[in-house]
Amino acid sequence: MINIVQLERNTADSGVINVHWTASKTVGGIEAYVCGSEGFTPDTNGAGFIPYESLVEADVIAWLDSASIEETLDSIIAEKQAPQVTSGIPWV
Repeated sequence: MINIVQLERNTADSGVINVHWTASKTVGGIEAYVCGSEGFTPDTNGAGFIPYESLVEADVIAWLDSASIEETLDSIIAEKQAPQVTSGIPWV
């Protein structure tokens, strides 16, 4: 699940220039969490331009590379399921 936590915008043209997001996923009781940000150069004259005031979260999520975020979450879960590095003391 991707959530938008903050937007940065140009006040002159209401174009969003940076999106801050979090994402989480649970598989078989194992949780993964990531956060990040992505920058944009809005085309205020483009047909698909949506000004800041008219945006909904689904619009902004559609701008993100959801496949890459999903791959990262899957990678975190896979590492937790079969860790490559562990720690401990064998005599305890």
